[in-house]
Amino acid sequence: NLFSLYGSAPGLQLQQLSPAQIERKVRLADEYVEVMDKVDPGLTAWKGQIYYEVNRFKIVMNMQNLQAHKVSIDQFVKILEESVTELEEAVAGIAGEKYSVTTTSLRDRV
Repeated sequence: NLFSLYGSAPGLQLQQLSPAQIERKVRLADEYVEVMDKVDPGLTAWKGQIYYEVNRFKIVMNMQNLQAHKVSIDQFVKILEESVTELEEAVAGIAGEKYSVTTTSLRDRV
């Protein structure tokens, strides 16, 4: 599928993608999860895999936006915190465990 190609196919690997392609990957993931969540709701292994993969792209996109001065450092940290939360959810989903945050400190969580 198109979602899987972004980041893994020859010529479409993460370091070769433009900011627009990275944004497209993130949008495709969000759309896919929104649709599939209606059929298979909750924290699932498939959703964990999607969150895990797409957050690599979100972090890169966030770093590019910071470097291009499109986001402030506060916005960067907020988006990074969201990505860390989604990565924690992803790992829990893949492992089949319940997700719970034990601390709100980003430093303690990474």
